[in-house]
Amino acid sequence: MKKLLSLAAVLLAAVTINAQEPISMTCAEAAQAALSVSKNNELYNNGALYSVQGFVTEIAYEWASGSMSFWMADEANGGRVLEAYKCAIANKEDAVRIGDQVKVTGNLTKYNTTPEFAQGCTVEMIKRAEVLPVDTITVSQALQRIKDGKLQPCAVKGKVIEPFINTKAGNAVCYWMADVENPNDSIQAFKMNGADDQKYSSLSDLEFLAGDVILVYAKALANYHDNGKNVDIPEINGGYYIRTISSDKPSEKLDWTDGLAVFFEDHWQLEISKGDKNVLLLQFSSDKETTIGGHHDLAPGSTIKVNGSEVDITSGFVKLTFKELSTEGYNVYTTQVSAITDEKVYVIANDLEFMAVRDDYETEIDLVDDRPFQPTEDNQEVTCEQARSYTLSLADKQTSEWRLVVHGFVTDLFTDGESFWMADTKNGGKVIEAYKFSSLAPATKALAKGAEVIVTGKVQNYGGTPEIKNGKVQIISGGVDVEAIPVSVAEALAAAKALDKSKTSTEVYAISGFIASIETEYSEKYGNLSFKMSDQEQDDEAEFIAYNVACDASLAELLVPGTKVIVTARVTHFHQDAKPATDTEEAKPERDLYETAAGGVVVLYGTGVENITIDANISKFIYEGQLYIINGNVIYNVQGQRVK
Repeated sequence: MKKLLSLAAVLLAAVTINAQEPISMTCAEAAQAALSVSKNNELYNNGALYSVQGFVTEIAYEWASGSMSFWMADEANGGRVLEAYKCAIANKEDAVRIGDQVKVTGNLTKYNTTPEFAQGCTVEMIKRAEVLPVDTITVSQALQRIKDGKLQPCAVKGKVIEPFINTKAGNAVCYWMADVENPNDSIQAFKMNGADDQKYSSLSDLEFLAGDVILVYAKALANYHDNGKNVDIPEINGGYYIRTISSDKPSEKLDWTDGLAVFFEDHWQLEISKGDKNVLLLQFSSDKETTIGGHHDLAPGSTIKVNGSEVDITSGFVKLTFKELSTEGYNVYTTQVSAITDEKVYVIANDLEFMAVRDDYETEIDLVDDRPFQPTEDNQEVTCEQARSYTLSLADKQTSEWRLVVHGFVTDLFTDGESFWMADTKNGGKVIEAYKFSSLAPATKALAKGAEVIVTGKVQNYGGTPEIKNGKVQIISGGVDVEAIPVSVAEALAAAKALDKSKTSTEVYAISGFIASIETEYSEKYGNLSFKMSDQEQDDEAEFIAYNVACDASLAELLVPGTKVIVTARVTHFHQDAKPATDTEEAKPERDLYETAAGGVVVLYGTGVENITIDANISKFIYEGQLYIINGNVIYNVQGQRVK
């Protein structure tokens, strides 16, 4: 009976401990307590709950997947005292920022010399920061800091020049700011958020207008180099709006929705109106009457008429981005206008449907150059700019129905080696991304900046990023020579089996062996075929596959069972999950294949010179393991390139 009573007392005590309120501490006290534990991740005081109120002084890890890490202190400028590690925050909108006053509750521990709340702690917002505990500087001072390499967080004050949507950055809201005293100094506020650190969805969400002097928080300063334009762009690299300091003039948002584009001999005039008394006549120069898309500064002579009174526009800009065709065939644009007069700033930021005409108002203009490129067939050959235009016309995360054959140059490589950016010229910048390409040929080459390539695949608009998905890459010129590792078929098979499912080796192998059987016949369309390989001249149980190796019709005739060949390629472990039968497809079993990656090169094995006479005009010979073709007096390799 005593034992039962003792057990009940222990359970009651445990319930009492667990139900107690968290113990309050200051940041300094909590940090000292956490550092007193003897080893990493050991919980202080047997895992008792503690509650600490303080100020966020630094973000360690931004919000992601329901948590974030940050440093806190008892004072707003107290530096790193205690870290809240992977604090549970369900929504990104509730993410803390520097200067916020918060209360964190959880277990205390340490990691090496870092005192912290253990993962899973919770945060309660006490007060959002109104003034950030960082330096407030001007745009000119920000430019100097970038020049000096001092890129730490700060608050930047400047005058808004131009807000815009950056389609290359996933349709992010950005804007240019000028120094109030030195208007020639300007900086780009890149991918900015709103006052509560929420993401802007459109320009109409902005709390300010062009011409306003505002204060914004810079998570970091940066100097971005635009390869396409070969210029350096000083940036506020992420941050959010704090408040408007002043407006030079009162601003008015106009909801005028009727538009007409008129082309004169050397300039465009946009007539944006609502009723008889309200009209904007915006003029800008252009020598091309087939397009009005893009950014244009307003020319002298632009006017605004409001309620019958006409006023000159002193400055401003208009930005037109093609959106779609109307049912009547007119162009629809996303329109951004900031028209500044002596008295007021007028702003339009909405969609307008424009009909374009010449100045006689009788002849319509088909603004085809503003419209995205549209392919007309599968495997259509296009430029990078055409591929980009078509891709961005698709809905977000929509994949194209047709494949494109995109010709261009590698302008930037991803560190994972599986993706790269390309453009129509070597210095063309980031026009379209070849995302996680499926194959690379020839296998004897690796990608490098400046390499000329052809990428074949379907395209996808991924959050404003134009991508060629899992495309097949053919290196035309450039690139880096790759040294192939000589191996037997058995060694290549072992290397493929050692890979994880659906992975490809980084190494390139020169695989010597015999053709055991033909898997797929030669394809004239794609210039390849597949066969099983073995170290034996005859092998009915061969399992290693030379998959889609590149060759021409003449070489394909010689690739028959029993022929000794060298295949140069990466190896891969292909895994297929089981799939049930559907109305249109048969059931597929789960299976694993060990093979070369598509795009491998095959040559007949041999040494010395062996003439193979085909007819009086064409002959073939093998030299140092490579097959060559003589046509007349000209020698070609199997890729069709003239050798001599």
